[in-house]
Amino acid sequence: MRICFYGDDFTGSTDALEALTTGGLQVILFMDMPDQTLWNERFSGYDGFGVAGVGRTMSPEQMERSLTPVLKALSSFKAPITHYKICSTFDSSPVTGSIGKVIDIGRKVFPKQRFTPLLAGSPILKRYTVFGNHFMGEGRDIVRQIGTRICRSIR
Repeated sequence: MRICFYGDDFTGSTDALEALTTGGLQVILFMDMPDQTLWNERFSGYDGFGVAGVGRTMSPEQMERSLTPVLKALSSFKAPITHYKICSTFDSSPVTGSIGKVIDIGRKVFPKQRFTPLLAGSPILKRYTVFGNHFMGEGRDIVRQIGTRICRSIR
């Protein structure tokens, strides 16, 4: 087991799966958390797994109730890397899909983790976030994105 992850939505989960497999890992995606016995019996030859979730749609209260046990279950697999895949548009808010709330939960579940690295964007999909600004590839251009509106080409 090299990595396990929770994706905050299905498309993000498949993006993470694609990035890991493109990087040479053999990773499988589940719709629900696998148990240790199932993993050991049928999937232990894989480098890791992901769980496609719906954290992006949850309130902070729902996250506390739902994500705490999910992150605890992921930690039980003792992978050197446990990853929470956030949406590449980085459109969380304090009331829906709060990345801050996920970080708070993660710090409780992984108390020995000194730092919480945060990477937003998906370069393989030509999506980037720099200092709170979202950029995306559009043809040969890189453009700044605000919501669904394209602002201007930066290239």
